Amino acid sequence: MSRRWFHLFPAICFLLSVAWAQSGGRQIAAEFRFAVGQQGGALELSQPQAVRFDPRRQEVYIADTGHDRIVILDSRGVYQFEIGNDERLRTPTDVAVDPDGRLYVLGSPVQGSFLQVFDYNGDYLGPFRFHGGPDSGSFELNSLALDRDNRLHILDCRGGRVLTYDLSGRFLHQFSFLKELGADPDRELTLGSLAVYGDRLLIPAPMAGTVLCYTTLGASVGAFGYRGGGYGELSFPVAAAMDGRGNVLVLDKHRHTIIGFDSYGKIIGEYGGMGTGPGWFYHPNAMLVDARDRVWVAQGLNNRIQVLQLPGAEERAPRETTGPVVVDE
Repeated sequence: MSRRWFHLFPAICFLLSVAWAQSGGRQIAAEFRFAVGQQGGALELSQPQAVRFDPRRQEVYIADTGHDRIVILDSRGVYQFEIGNDERLRTPTDVAVDPDGRLYVLGSPVQGSFLQVFDYNGDYLGPFRFHGGPDSGSFELNSLALDRDNRLHILDCRGGRVLTYDLSGRFLHQFSFLKELGADPDRELTLGSLAVYGDRLLIPAPMAGTVLCYTTLGASVGAFGYRGGGYGELSFPVAAAMDGRGNVLVLDKHRHTIIGFDSYGKIIGEYGGMGTGPGWFYHPNAMLVDARDRVWVAQGLNNRIQVLQLPGAEERAPRETTGPVVVDE
């Protein structure tokens, strides 16, 4: 192979793989509504790592990691506000919002803490103070989620556990999921983004090819999906969300796909696939379902977030709460 063709070979392989993926008969392009974040647009993002939805204010919060900020959009994708761009918020990777509008931001350490707190106006309130429970130096924070009872659940990928605190930082309880994964307790886990819906927690386990489901008190109630590369299987799940009908949607980074399950864990469809056009993905890394049942999907390529409607799902009137997930054990 000549030097010229050698350099073109990776690009040719990528284009062929995109064409192959989009020609698959079982993956369906989601209905594209709009996108934010891409270069040249009104809002440019850099490596967005998390997208979260606040149903009280109908706002979307983006951890814009490369720009050291949290960006706030309304439900139409219109820019509202941002916090960061200073030494108190660096490389944010996740965010949670409480009923008073306070933001809990996970990122690089500031004042010895990986978790910072800001008020609704973006003013810095200080690091989140942990009181009781495991030594904060013993865990590796991966993601966080706030439940309807204002309990903050934090995913620890070093200990393979979920730690729960109230908003004052008081430790409430913890539970481990190492046994369910058959994981080595001495080895740090690769985990996706924690999500909470009603009294259920969804924990994507990429290396195991499944999404674990627990109550917020730590009782195991099943799992969604199993490892594989075929239809309905999970290769590297990194995010999970629940729609207004109780279906669980799983974002698979390596299959470039959203896989849908009903509340009992039965596959209901696959959406998207590898591609660069609207409704297709390339190594997506974050996802949410908003109050209208639209799906927001973030990816590093082109630094974009697509807003989509899945086939067969009509856009709903905004909802504030979601019901519980029911899973067969």
